[in-house]
Parts: sequence; C-alpha cells; structure tokens
Amino acid sequence: MKNPLSNLFASSIIAITALFTFAQAGVTYPEFADSAHIYGPKVSPKDLKKKVVFFEFWGINCPPCRASFPHLVELQSKYKDKGFVVIGSHAQLLSPKVKEFCEEQKVNFPIYQQIHIPGASLNSGLPCAFLINARGDIVAQGKPGDLYDKVEDLLKDCEAEVASILEGVTLNKYKKFEKYLSANTRNLDKFIEKQFRSKPDDEEAQAICASYDKWLESTKNDIAAKIETDPVGAVAAYSKFKVAVPSFKEYDNQIRLIKNNKDLKKLAVLKAKVTNMQDRINKGRRVPVTEVDLLVKELDKMETSIMPGVSTSCADMKGILQDVRNQSETIKENRKKEREEARKKKQQGGGYNMNM
Repeated sequence: MKNPLSNLFASSIIAITALFTFAQAGVTYPEFADSAHIYGPKVSPKDLKKKVVFFEFWGINCPPCRASFPHLVELQSKYKDKGFVVIGSHAQLLSPKVKEFCEEQKVNFPIYQQIHIPGASLNSGLPCAFLINARGDIVAQGKPGDLYDKVEDLLKDCEAEVASILEGVTLNKYKKFEKYLSANTRNLDKFIEKQFRSKPDDEEAQAICASYDKWLESTKNDIAAKIETDPVGAVAAYSKFKVAVPSFKEYDNQIRLIKNNKDLKKLAVLKAKVTNMQDRINKGRRVPVTEVDLLVKELDKMETSIMPGVSTSCADMKGILQDVRNQSETIKENRKKEREEARKKKQQGGGYNMNM
C-alpha cells in the first residue's frame, strides 16, 4: 500500500530545494533560436529582463499538459501588463498537432520546440514548470497547478517590497527608480549609496535614503524575531535580504549556526507539509485526520531540538494543524449533508405520484 504522505513528502523536498538551492540561483536566459519557434510571439533574453517568467515543459501527447493551457492563457492575459510572461517548451517529438492545438487554445505566449534554460532543466515527468522572478531567481518548481497561485503572490510580494522601501516618498525626479526596484534589488545598498547618498542637497534623493534606512531597520528586526521563533523563515528571509544588502553581516554567525544544524531541513520538510495541507484546505479539499495526526507526532519529536526557535515554530504549526483538522471535519460534514440532500431529492424524484 502506498504511503498517503509520499506525494506530500515529494512536494516538501521541492520546497526545501527551493529554500536552500534557489534562494540566490539566478538563471541566464539563452538566445531562443528562430528554428525552434513553433507558435506565438518570439522572445529574446532582452525581452525577459526584469520580467517574472512562468516556464513550462509540456508535450502534445500528455493530457495533464494540455489541461494546463487554459490556465496559462488566463495567466498571460491577466498579468502581461505587470511584467509577466509564460514560455512553453514542447519536450516531445514535434508534430503538426502542436501548432493546431495552440491555435485551438488561442495561445497568447511563446511556444518553442525543446528549448532549455540553464538552471531550469527538465528533471521530472511532464508537465514540469518553473517560476522565475524578475531578478532571474528560480523561486518555485513543480507541476503547473502547484505554481498558478504563486504567480499573483510573487507579483504582490514584489509590489509590497517596493512600496515598503519607498514608503512615504513621492517620486518626481526619480520615477524610474520604482520600476528599477520592482525588477532588481541586487546590491541595493551600493545602488542607494551611489545614486542618492552622494546627493546631500537633493531633497528627493535624501527622502529615498531615509525611507530605505527605515526599511532596512524594519527588515533586520523582522529577521531577528524569526531567528528566535521561525528558523526556517529566518534562513529564507536572510538569504533574500543578503541579495539586496550583501554588506550586512550582523546575523551571519547566527544564520550559519541554524543552517548547519541537522534539524533545519527536517523542520523545513514539516513546514512544507503544513503549508501543503493549508493549501488543500483553502481549495476546499479535505485532509484526512490520519495525515494530520502523523504530522503532529513528527512535530512533537522536533520540539526536543536544541535549535533556537524550533519549539515556538512547532507550537505554531500544531496550532495551524488544529485549524486544518477543524476545517477538514467541517468539509466532511458539509459533503455528508450534500450527499444526504441529493439522495432525498433522488428518492423524491423517483417516487410515485398518487394523484395520477
């Protein structure tokens, strides 16, 4: 009998890989050969600069692949004006049916034959998708359906970060800085130093510096709090922060100790499982009580770890799992009522009319 948590564990491993491998794994877009182009607009590395990219390997003879296309067309239509683009790489033998299918689906994004992006290679069955942020970092990978919701979240996170860095600042002279931030926060400390701190008599430049400094302090405090309560979140937040501010070293030793602790990856696995269960509940899907109980037992074992923040993190996750259990039972009861109502309607509809 297949372990009911096997699929969940696999998705958890993907999440851990994203956390520890992809945090700063920038991709380099290749030149997309015209000879490989099948359908839709053509793209070049220049077109993808500062764009969020949804890159998917698919095949015409793969039913789940074909089923993903309406969603991809919708995503492209919805977010194309927000710096987002879908790219499809057909990974099976080329057939006239590929172009016919694209025409039927009214595909509005580029389709190429067997193209690869270094760092985002086909490493599982079809379909296989990668979500790449505007800085060229792979932030998620897996089945397309697991990534759809992450697109909006990624775009919102980017907007929220830009808004936080520029909080209270009205840009006039430096309006292009907002667009720059939405796509590039690498070495932001050096950029701020060069472009704005060097202009002490420029009021708008100094307002940007003040807002940046406020964001810096707030982010540092947030990471410090996570070190004590959420070590997995602390590592992820610190990795992202160091991309923007590589000169910051205050928490290097603490983060290094956390990353070297053998319990961190175990905790990341558990956190990914909890998140997966939350996602299932949010989509109206039940989570079997047995799965919840097994996860609670794993968290009970983890609470004995000496790593800072583990006990608090485990307690928080167990609280989330209690909510998952309650909501799952509610879904179960509602479905039971729906089946009972459907059964009664069927009986009533199939009964004899005595007045005939």
